[in-house]
Amino acid sequence: MPKNPITAAIHDPISAILGTRGKVAVMRVLASAANPLQQREVARRTGMALRTVELALDDLLASGIVERLAGGRERLVQVRSSHRLTPSILAVLRAGADHWPALRSELRAAATTPHDPALLSVAVVGRVATRTERIGDPLDLLLLAADGPTAARWVARFASLGDTVATRFGVTLRPIGYGLNAAREMWAVRTSAAEQTVREAERVHGAELLVLLSGG
Repeated sequence: MPKNPITAAIHDPISAILGTRGKVAVMRVLASAANPLQQREVARRTGMALRTVELALDDLLASGIVERLAGGRERLVQVRSSHRLTPSILAVLRAGADHWPALRSELRAAATTPHDPALLSVAVVGRVATRTERIGDPLDLLLLAADGPTAARWVARFASLGDTVATRFGVTLRPIGYGLNAAREMWAVRTSAAEQTVREAERVHGAELLVLLSGG
C-alpha cells in the first residue's frame, strides 16, 4: 500500500521531518553517529526493516535535513549540518533521549531522601518497565519495605510527588507498597503473570525484587 504524500512540507517542516516513528528513529541514529552511515547500518541500528528505513530516508532526503554522500557500492547518509532546522531538531532528539533517564533519576533521588534502610526496594513494573507503555498509561512503582507501616509511609511519599512528576514529565505515578513478609506470602502463591511482572521489573533503588521475594 503506497504511503500518503506529504503536503505543506515547507510550511510545516517538523511534521515532514519527524512525522513518523520511523523517521524519528532514523534521525536519532544519524544524530548519534560519529560518521556517515550506510542505509543497511541505519536499519541495523534502528532494528527496522531496510525498506522501512529507505522510505523514511526518502522523505528526510527530500526535506533536506539528511544528505547523501558517495561511499563505495552503497551511498552514505548523514544529517546535513547546514540545514536551518538541524540544531533545533538535534536538541529535541537529545532531550527526548534523556527523558526517561531524567525521570528515573528523580525517582531514585526520592527513594534516597531521606536515607531509610527499611526501604528495601523500589522498582518500576508493568508496561513502563517493558517499554510498551502507551500515551496516558501510569508509571507503576512497586515498593518493598521491612514492614507494612514503612511501606505505607513510602507510598505516601511517592504519591506526594505525583503533581510534580505529572507536570514535568507528563506521567501519572501509581505507587504500591508491601511489607516484606506480606510480599513473600503473596509470592508463595504467585500467578505466572505476577512472576513475569517481577522478572521484568526495572530496579530504581535497593535490592532486586526477585532476590528479596525469593528470600535472598
